[in-house]
Amino acid sequence: MNKYRITIIMAATALSFALLAVRLGGIQVVLGRMLAESAYRQRTVEIPVGPERGKILDRNGYDLTGSTVALASLDLSSFQVSDVFTEPEQVRLRASSSMLVPKIIRYGENSLARHLVGYINPVDNAGVSGIEKVFDSLLSPEGSQRKLVVSADARGYVIPGLGYALVEGTQCSDLVLTIDKDIQQIVEEVLDSRIQAGAVVVMDPWTGEVLALASRPDFDQNGVLPYLNAAGSPMLNRALLGFYPGSLFKVVVATAALEEGLLYEESQFLCGGSIEVQGLRFGCYKPDGHGIISLSHAMAYSCNPVFIEIGQIIGPERLIEYCQAFGLGERTYMGLPGETSGDLPWHGLIVPRMLANISIGQDPLTVTPVQMAQVISALANGGVLVRARVVNEARQGDKLIQKMPIPASERIMSEGTAAAMRRMLSGVTRFGTGTAAYLHGQGAGKTGTAETGDGNVTYCWFAGFFPVETPRYTMVVFDERGISGSVSAAPVFAEIAERILSIP
Repeated sequence: MNKYRITIIMAATALSFALLAVRLGGIQVVLGRMLAESAYRQRTVEIPVGPERGKILDRNGYDLTGSTVALASLDLSSFQVSDVFTEPEQVRLRASSSMLVPKIIRYGENSLARHLVGYINPVDNAGVSGIEKVFDSLLSPEGSQRKLVVSADARGYVIPGLGYALVEGTQCSDLVLTIDKDIQQIVEEVLDSRIQAGAVVVMDPWTGEVLALASRPDFDQNGVLPYLNAAGSPMLNRALLGFYPGSLFKVVVATAALEEGLLYEESQFLCGGSIEVQGLRFGCYKPDGHGIISLSHAMAYSCNPVFIEIGQIIGPERLIEYCQAFGLGERTYMGLPGETSGDLPWHGLIVPRMLANISIGQDPLTVTPVQMAQVISALANGGVLVRARVVNEARQGDKLIQKMPIPASERIMSEGTAAAMRRMLSGVTRFGTGTAAYLHGQGAGKTGTAETGDGNVTYCWFAGFFPVETPRYTMVVFDERGISGSVSAAPVFAEIAERILSIP
């Protein structure tokens, strides 16, 4: 009996060990990998490292932000490394060692087109203005955060020999703009030397591609706080804001008169030094007047009484229709933050006295430099309105992610009208108010000087195209505090144009 019980106990014990062995084997074979991974995760720590973000490139692949990569020392005891980590307080490893990690500096000293590119909030890596804001989801998609994975024990000490790994986040897209770095750099260098507050836009008159866009005063993208309320409003992108165009608007008035068949280039007018409209007298800059003068010469010499008379002939309804055809009174298709539509009054509210003011580019009419680049481009290319655009595509290396749509163009005047306007604008630089932009016969355009009501502020413009015979570039120069379009803006146009034409 005792032997029988002993046998049963031994058998049960053997069976138990057999079952335990099977169970342990199952755990090791089936669950071993999962448990090992779980154990590893328990002793690894993920540290957020400087965020990943796509590049903003010019048309030839040049990084306009001037991004650089530097090495930063990581003290594993606190993870406080000169702004490398976004949330260092999340992890506190007790270690005396340190390591070097890459630190991305988003904006370098030589970054270009700062108002166009915009800037990010370094705390959350989100775009705040410009291209950075509009295309934030492409430049920094969800999950793009870079992480440093460090091995540590349960007490928080780094495990010797296991090291660390830098894990990249979701791949970001790079944006390819229409901007040409060489032209942009020329524009900014000339602006810095000649204009304290203003803007320059250079555009391809055939495609609408913006080749350069710059505004002054400038700002530092790495530290915008001092500029937010600074004198001169350096954060404003003046290329996108509305200003009185002054005599620059006369190109729209003349185009409307020619296209409607109301006048032709050699139509004659009498300028006696002033013109009266509803009891209000508007003077010519030449007190004795120009006498008998043609439309062509009135454009060249920018005769106010003649264009006020032409405005009355055209009438407010048709003049506003031509403004709208040129794209005035509406934002461009670029869709940039801070862009305004300018001020274009409803024709039903325009009385003759107001029409006189509008005809010479004064209150209440305002236009933006980008809008005027579209206007001049239509004259340069034979009468077709091409919409300004600044982004070509989004890419990830050689892979095309998104091709940006090209806005439709439309003919808004006959080729004959456009040719007549080009001849008249050539006269402006050959013998009129814009001789400083003559460019040895290669430059044509129109000056503009607008009174603002503030004796210390005069809006000065020159907008034109070059070369004259085969236009390749449209340029608008705006000086917010100049002397006149002839003195302040036309020479800037000439210097920039000469340097662009000398690019190899």
